[in-house]
Amino acid sequence: MRELLLLVLAMTLAPLAREQRRTEPYVHEPRTEAQRVMLESIEPELAISARKYVGKSWACGVKVFDYALAYPHAHTGLCREERASMENTTLSVFWGSVVPPEIKAACWNGSRSRLELPNGSRVDVFGLDEPRRIQGSRYGLVACDQAEDLDYTQFETLNSCVGQERMPWRQLMLAFNPADTNHWAFLRYKPDLGDGLRFNAKGRAFARVIHAQPGDLEDLIPADYRDRLDSMHGVFYQRLRLGLWCSAEGQVFDNWDPAVHVVEMPDEWEAWEGFPPPAWPRYFGIDFGYEPDPFACGWWAESPDGVRYLYRQLCHTRRTIVQQAEQVVALEAEELASLRRSCPRERAQELGAYLDELNITARFSDHHRGERAMLAEHGIHTQPADKDITASIQTVLGLLKSRPAQFADGRMLHPGGPSILIVRGSLIDPDPRLREIGHPCCLEEEMGGYVWRSTREGQLGGKARQLPKQEKDHCIDGVLRYVHHSLATRGLVGVLA
Repeated sequence: MRELLLLVLAMTLAPLAREQRRTEPYVHEPRTEAQRVMLESIEPELAISARKYVGKSWACGVKVFDYALAYPHAHTGLCREERASMENTTLSVFWGSVVPPEIKAACWNGSRSRLELPNGSRVDVFGLDEPRRIQGSRYGLVACDQAEDLDYTQFETLNSCVGQERMPWRQLMLAFNPADTNHWAFLRYKPDLGDGLRFNAKGRAFARVIHAQPGDLEDLIPADYRDRLDSMHGVFYQRLRLGLWCSAEGQVFDNWDPAVHVVEMPDEWEAWEGFPPPAWPRYFGIDFGYEPDPFACGWWAESPDGVRYLYRQLCHTRRTIVQQAEQVVALEAEELASLRRSCPRERAQELGAYLDELNITARFSDHHRGERAMLAEHGIHTQPADKDITASIQTVLGLLKSRPAQFADGRMLHPGGPSILIVRGSLIDPDPRLREIGHPCCLEEEMGGYVWRSTREGQLGGKARQLPKQEKDHCIDGVLRYVHHSLATRGLVGVLA
């Protein structure tokens, strides 16, 4: 009889059992749109990115509890990196705002750190500091609070345990306070690209990303604590108050904004089968690599008003220079064929020179003679680019900056906005290995994590102090070589060293 009463009580509290009536104060109704999506999402991975005090811990607790109530014999987990840190944080919310005290009193097994429900379901509470507790376990749903504290190995261990059979859906739910842009989670989920689904190399949706809005649940923040957050500066204000992922060491391109600099293909390209018009000058920047560093290259097109669009990218490991050269030649042949097919007859003579061969003005690369010679054998002739990194960075920073539209004699010289833009979806053939290990696969994924050396790392003396960290920057090296050198050769920036 006691178990039957508990089961009836549990079912009346389950939001997933919508036909049941529920009573205060344990009505698990979301207060914000972000919380609603958190509770309704059933994707394999759910990444929640938000500042403090937006109900992430509440959503984690509600989801595992509701899942356990709704599906008999479900195994669920509520965790953090360290079990001891949960008592005054995650569990405080779980017991205070999610689980009725009657259920806790009757069903909590403290010795096993487990909530054992009458329908055969359970909620395990554990920390990733003791991974042996979950090795071999199979969960239907696991929610991890403060997931930014996990390293990648802990994440993989946790993710491998979400596989309970005979459940209608399974999910790993991760609640993050924003951290460094080199963090594995930033690289995996790309929170800077906004809310929505994330797709793997096979085109399958593996995760959903959700951001709480800066103004969500501000009434939950005590006034004095809100004043303390508002008074913070730099990285702490950006992360804890605004909910932004940013580098603690100093982001090199601090005016980089994917919402501004990553754009859809310009409308006029549709007439050319998705490529820039043939008369637009093309540039090509290369950073050589094989393993562990990738070979990276990018095709840029410059509009008549001086805006540079990155319209195609390659970034791959474990491919020889010959393999890379063959792919470059094939891609350019495909582009040229598209331009020829789509050219109107009345413009064929006007654009003839640009349709005989691609209008590639220059190709810039590393100084490696062997690799450059191998590319040249395939018709890809490069010139060694200027390697003045600090000057190149200053050039790119200036081009990333938005500026007002410029006119002269009634003619538009610049449409306004930044002079460097990345066309969304420009990456060709994503490298599954880079995806697997959580490394950037394209320029837009590298930009936010390109940081200056810390003070401690810069104790090398001389110019080394002024340089960024040389890691996960291969696409960036390509853009630095192209942009700075192409402008310098036209006298638009400082003279080459």
